[in-house]
Amino acid sequence: MDEPLPPEDPISPLAPRGSEPSGSLLRGRDVQALNRAFRHLAEVQESLLDRLEAVEEERRRRSRLLLPLALGGGLVLVVALGVQTWLVANQPGPEQMLAALERARPEILVQPTPVTVQAPENAVDAATVEALIRQLEHSRDQEVGFRQMITDLNSRLFEREQDTLSALRELGTLQPPAPKADDAAGAAAAVEAAASLPLLGVRDPWLGALNGLLAVSGYGHFQFDKGARRAGEAVIDQVILLEWGADGLVESILQAEEARLSLHQMSGLLVVELFRGSRSRGGLRAPLPEEGLRLEFAGVDGRPWLEHFPELQDADFSDPAELDRVRGALDGLLSARRPVGYYRLAELGGLEGGTLKWIQLQRYDSAGRLVRTLEADSLEVRLHPSGEVELLLQNGAIHEGGVRRPFYEDRFRVFLPRQPLEAWQASGVPLTELAS
Repeated sequence: MDEPLPPEDPISPLAPRGSEPSGSLLRGRDVQALNRAFRHLAEVQESLLDRLEAVEEERRRRSRLLLPLALGGGLVLVVALGVQTWLVANQPGPEQMLAALERARPEILVQPTPVTVQAPENAVDAATVEALIRQLEHSRDQEVGFRQMITDLNSRLFEREQDTLSALRELGTLQPPAPKADDAAGAAAAVEAAASLPLLGVRDPWLGALNGLLAVSGYGHFQFDKGARRAGEAVIDQVILLEWGADGLVESILQAEEARLSLHQMSGLLVVELFRGSRSRGGLRAPLPEEGLRLEFAGVDGRPWLEHFPELQDADFSDPAELDRVRGALDGLLSARRPVGYYRLAELGGLEGGTLKWIQLQRYDSAGRLVRTLEADSLEVRLHPSGEVELLLQNGAIHEGGVRRPFYEDRFRVFLPRQPLEAWQASGVPLTELAS
């Protein structure tokens, strides 16, 4: 119940003198509201105190229950540790355990389960099997026939190659000079000897032998169909040269007024240059370049070519003693050791004016290891006023790292800087001194 409000003071100390009680700052209802708030706050405080006492009582009760449980758990743990210690101390060894297991092993007998295999019925009848057998026998007979055919073809090809080589050897010994008016017997003998040789697919036996050399060298897809040999020169006039494709058809036709042949003997390169003519390919005809059309056939053996076409061989009138002297002098100048390496003159075949013929140079590094080999048909030694020596090699190839490469545009230059020009001039080696 609400407490009775105090009687209103007719004269409040907060009210100014002379003011009426109805104008006081603290009204009666405000005092009642404050009293109710204070009573509610007191009730909340009492409720909190009761809650705290209940919580404390619950904590004391739980502590009284947990203590016996902790003691019991500790006792159980001690007992478990003791039992484990006893088991470890009294555990039997591996040998005892194996013996116990061996004694306790039961004997087990397994009876095999009977297995019955039922093969499926054959889906192929006897007639089909017999037909397959006949087909296999027929295929085997065909294979035997094919093998016999291949053997016969190989034999015929071998006989044809033997006949071709025999014809080439005979043509190599034939020297068909131009017939003279007072030497009719010699001309008749040459014509009779040429007529006795196989034509090898062309009208001119000499051109047939030339085609045979191309085929033996691996260039059988090129064939001379027409041409007249110019006496004393490595030139063929009025040439028709056919180029065959892989399908066995003519791929191009080359026509020229003349074909100049040159053989790079040291590098094994045959060069055929065609001048003043045309080339027909794919139904189109185009004139040959003004500087001529160059065909290169690498990797040829020069000996049969020289036997069949002696004009390809450069004449050599060198004195052997002079050749040995030049070889020794040039090798002495080239083999001087330098930080970048040195050269050795391994071969010198001849001299022609100021040119060295058929040479082989070997390049070594500073440690004496062979780096490359240069082979050329000719070598010209040039002295520059600046103190350099130039070795100009022509018509040759480079051997390096197991690879053989022909000279680019048939030329290769070697420069030797800071050379004693006086020693070169006094060596007797054929030289070409260039002006400044």
